[in-house]
Amino acid sequence: MHHPTVHKLFLFSFALVLGSYSTTWALSPSKTYTTLPHDHHLKYEALTIPTTDGASLQAWYFPAQSGDKIIVMSHDGVENMGAYLARIKLFVKYGFHVMAYDYRGYGHSSSFVINPLQYVYPEFFTDFDAIIDFVSENYQQDIIAYGWGIGAGISITRGYRRPEIQGIVADAPFLDLKRLPHRFEEIHAVMTVPKALFALDYNTLHSVSQPAQPKLRGILYLHGPGNYLFQKSDLLELYQKTLYDRKELYVFEKSGHMDNFTANESEYARQLYMFVINL
Repeated sequence: MHHPTVHKLFLFSFALVLGSYSTTWALSPSKTYTTLPHDHHLKYEALTIPTTDGASLQAWYFPAQSGDKIIVMSHDGVENMGAYLARIKLFVKYGFHVMAYDYRGYGHSSSFVINPLQYVYPEFFTDFDAIIDFVSENYQQDIIAYGWGIGAGISITRGYRRPEIQGIVADAPFLDLKRLPHRFEEIHAVMTVPKALFALDYNTLHSVSQPAQPKLRGILYLHGPGNYLFQKSDLLELYQKTLYDRKELYVFEKSGHMDNFTANESEYARQLYMFVINL
């Protein structure tokens, strides 16, 4: 005899399994900053930066005591930039100025409806461009585009062809977004990618297979074994297709699913420092 309670429990358990995969990459915006720069004793300037399509972005600029590099930090779509102040503090300590920002729908940036099961939005690329426009117009330091997860992929696809950018650090980037629906199916993750992002403008493999913009001085790819959406072979493919000689790929011995900083803080900082300081 079919028992409805047992059936419901099975469906609930199955949903939990699927959810455990999906939440790894799910967009999970927070409009509230639970920690602020002063909680970490960081000097900063709060900025509001407009985009070309009418949105406004909340950004925090963190000055270092000295140094000629500014890191533009693009996060992975989890919480907001306030969740990543520990790494910002470390970068500032090493002498790098930092510009952090929130995509629309995050923190105090413009309101924007976000489906948590959509991997990334085209508007986030527009947000990145607005930040680079602002930084290049208002600061004299060399610009380093740094991101992890979706922030890494955005930094590559946009940064590789923008002449304002001197270096790119990409931690666990996406590759060809057209491939992702099949990859999500393979690991039973309930995630979607809008077809608008299948265009070559959003394809990291296509971007890096083109000649780099003339002012680019280097690219650093970071990968860790805990990333089960993209394997080491994926990053090797990206590295090999990068039509630029000054490129590096560093693989950590341990990692989180989409971020290598938390499990490797000191080594992570060392790799980033050595790369950026030598640009």
